[in-house]
Amino acid sequence: MKRLILFIVLSISIWKTYGQTLPNLDQTPTIEAKADSLDLWYSQTFYVPHIDSASAFKHLALLDKYAREKRDPILICLSRYYKAYYISNGLNHPNEGDPIMLDCIDELASLGNKYVEACMMHNRAMLYLVMNNRSKSLEFQLRALEIYKKIGFGNINEISAILFDLAYLYYHLGNFSIALELMQEAQKYPSVGNYINFQVLNTIGLAYRELQQMDSANFYFEQTLQKATLAHDTPWMGIANGNIGLLYLMQKDYGKALPYARNNYEYLLKSPDDFPGIEISESLSDLAEISIGTGNIEEGLTYLKKAEAYTRINPAMNLGSNKILKRMYRLLSRAYVLKKDFKNADRYLTLTLETESIIKKQENTSQLTKVQIQLEAEKNLANIKQLESENKLNIQRRNLWIAVLILISLLSISYYNRIRIKQKKDALLFQAKEKSLEIEKQQAESELKNYMQILHEKNNIIESFEQELTKLNQLSD
Repeated sequence: MKRLILFIVLSISIWKTYGQTLPNLDQTPTIEAKADSLDLWYSQTFYVPHIDSASAFKHLALLDKYAREKRDPILICLSRYYKAYYISNGLNHPNEGDPIMLDCIDELASLGNKYVEACMMHNRAMLYLVMNNRSKSLEFQLRALEIYKKIGFGNINEISAILFDLAYLYYHLGNFSIALELMQEAQKYPSVGNYINFQVLNTIGLAYRELQQMDSANFYFEQTLQKATLAHDTPWMGIANGNIGLLYLMQKDYGKALPYARNNYEYLLKSPDDFPGIEISESLSDLAEISIGTGNIEEGLTYLKKAEAYTRINPAMNLGSNKILKRMYRLLSRAYVLKKDFKNADRYLTLTLETESIIKKQENTSQLTKVQIQLEAEKNLANIKQLESENKLNIQRRNLWIAVLILISLLSISYYNRIRIKQKKDALLFQAKEKSLEIEKQQAESELKNYMQILHEKNNIIESFEQELTKLNQLSD
């Protein structure tokens, strides 16, 4: 999904404008789908050649208005991000746009939508790649990949392209094993368009070639050629033919190499806008090596003179270009030796040695840079992971303390309730005992009252008897 900037650098993808309108975001059910739709809208609108800043800001104003009307914090953040992206990349003011973009990524992280956060990280990584800051590009791609892993690759739109972007970077950093793993993972998922299919297959072949696994390299180059032929994609047909031809050249099998080398040259000429002069020069050097190897020196020199002319159109500046130059000079020196033209042979041998000296310096610098890039990116990622781990540990500690406090509170409440229940029980027992004693007292008082009444009655009878006895005694007297 975020390979769009890389496509521009490689001059492969052709974008068309939507006009001054937004995609119909109301028809996309989720914020993740809205983010994908906006990413496509931005790339198709803002990568139109020569788009003027007035039109660009009109598009951005429409997005900002929509986001604010919806009162969606993620959409508002994306609106700010794309505006900063345009300021940084479109207007070439990175000092102004970059800090805002990074703030937006942090804000998206705080909003909790990991998918959108990872998408913007990957988008940012592609911009770093355009700016030739490969260390930061690798760091942000790895950070995005960590989030995508947690979400699940099957749930990510165009994950094949995202994995390829990282693999492509690792390939150019010389880490072919990791590049292969990522590209083989990318093949498990569907991709939109032929571009990624061709790129993945071809780059897998290149990685196997660098690892000296020629049979595997040839298999993937043939796969690239078959798919490109079915799609009638001339540039990729040329690239695939050239790579297969080079494999046979490396094995000195000139007969098998020749048709592929010819096809490569013809297809390159049909697509001059897609290939710089140095690549056509390399193709001509392939044909020259075949001619010289089969004894046709004059034909080989003809190809090499054309190759030399193409290098003047597009002078070599980088390591790859200088390697092509060195090979061409070496072939020219060899051809002139075979022609016994030792003056020219010596001249081109000198150029070969001078170019080789430049290459050694570039390789030393390049190798050191590649190692530094990977170490720096991995160190930054490790620091981020450590911070995340520390945050998780702090959260776990906080949660543990909260749990302990809750447990203490529950135990305290339980203890208090037990005391209250015991007190209530004791109170009830005391009340019951009091009531029992009261009843016993009442019963005793009642019994005493009855006894006193009986005793009173007995006394009354005795008194009556004594009175009667007294009366009888009186009567006797």
